[in-house]
Amino acid sequence: MITHACATPRRWQPDELDLLQQVAEQLALTLYQAELHQQLQAANQELERISNTDALTQIANRRYFDRSLAQEWQRAQREQMPLALILCDIDFFKQYNDTYGHPAGDVCITAVAQVLQGCLHRSGDCLARYGGEEFAVILPHTDQMGAETMARKMQRAIAALNLPHAAHPTAQRITLSFGLAMALPQTGLSPQDLLSRADQALYQAKQTGRNRVCLAPALGELTA
Repeated sequence: MITHACATPRRWQPDELDLLQQVAEQLALTLYQAELHQQLQAANQELERISNTDALTQIANRRYFDRSLAQEWQRAQREQMPLALILCDIDFFKQYNDTYGHPAGDVCITAVAQVLQGCLHRSGDCLARYGGEEFAVILPHTDQMGAETMARKMQRAIAALNLPHAAHPTAQRITLSFGLAMALPQTGLSPQDLLSRADQALYQAKQTGRNRVCLAPALGELTA
């Protein structure tokens, strides 16, 4: 800190110098505390990001998915807008690991995650690693047709990836099965209902041949 008497020359008295020294020290302490606060905020933000991110794929993890689904459900209920959910997983992934090894399996999961993430362009859409080789996609303000369009887009993107899978009994490359569900959130329904329907649709996709998209009936229509 610099103090200057502009009008006339003056001799600073000891008590004035002491006051100026105290002010300078207080300013320095305030600036130091502000810098520490900024560093703490940045550290907390990084910890929050890490706690919400899957370590392998660097997309959202299950913890973040669960919280986001609950939040989007409440928002959709307030706004009376549809909410869609896609569950998908890599077909015959155990056979892939058995053939290529678990490190290659991790590379495969990461590549699939990147491809799926590249299909999403709206800020509210959320892709998460749901567990193992399974992924979940939350699509706010999206009806069944929109969800199916997104799933087909993801299916084509995975096909374009053309990642070899010698143990795949039909495609000889990595494929995914997709289960879709859509809800018009209302009293008597919950996010778990939507999740359960998407899981049933995914099971149907896998039971009927895999590498396909299956849709569950819309929840809102069933209870209307």
